[in-house]
Amino acid sequence: MRKRTIVPLFILFCTFANYSCAETIDVTIEKVRKKIGLNNIYSIEDIIKKEVTYGTYHTVGYVAKIYECPACPEGALCKPCMGENIVISHEQKELVGYDLGAKDLIVFVDDARSFKLGKKYLFLITVLDAKTTDQSVNNLKLIYSEILK
Repeated sequence: MRKRTIVPLFILFCTFANYSCAETIDVTIEKVRKKIGLNNIYSIEDIIKKEVTYGTYHTVGYVAKIYECPACPEGALCKPCMGENIVISHEQKELVGYDLGAKDLIVFVDDARSFKLGKKYLFLITVLDAKTTDQSVNNLKLIYSEILK
């Protein structure tokens, strides 16, 4: 009799645990908005669609690519570096190049090594005056980030 009760409860628990771990970005944004009271939190897709030209925004996304400037030996002539950056994405994925999707953004950072590939973060970004990438918005610079669980 106990076995018949424990097995369905175990299945229900596993299903709930799996669902809560697989929280979508949209659900995370709503939770952050309610918990912290942020009014300027937008999805990556909203930032791209609005083609923002100025301002500071919060967003949530996964780190899909980390780019560090290559070392240039002293006295050597090296190509200019794009600048350390990360690609943040609405989806948990890994990018090799810069083939950005409709829900991916390049964000310039001071220390790319401080990020973990595939992890979800809350980002505070600012829109710069310059546009040096192929994305529809001006360059974005990281002000603050916090890893989310």
